[in-house]
Amino acid sequence: MVTTVLNLVSFALVTLGIALFAAFGIMLISKLGLRDMIIADAPKLLSMLFECDFCLSWWTCLALSILVILFSGNLLLLVSAVLATPLTRRLIV
Repeated sequence: MVTTVLNLVSFALVTLGIALFAAFGIMLISKLGLRDMIIADAPKLLSMLFECDFCLSWWTCLALSILVILFSGNLLLLVSAVLATPLTRRLIV
């Protein structure tokens, strides 16, 4: 019982960490002007991806969760990308 609660708490903390790191990365590229540059100069699909806050949040959270999976070896953390995406979107808007 205690280990289940601890696992749930650690999963929630990893999900929150992914959301916070993703929001920081998106805000950083926006502040540096890289996001606007990519929207203006990239091919249409990539431009549309960077223009949509939800899409950019999803792909950023997915990339970060894959990075965490590579270090931890726990494939269940892939679900954290789905849960961190709305948090990230709310943080950047």
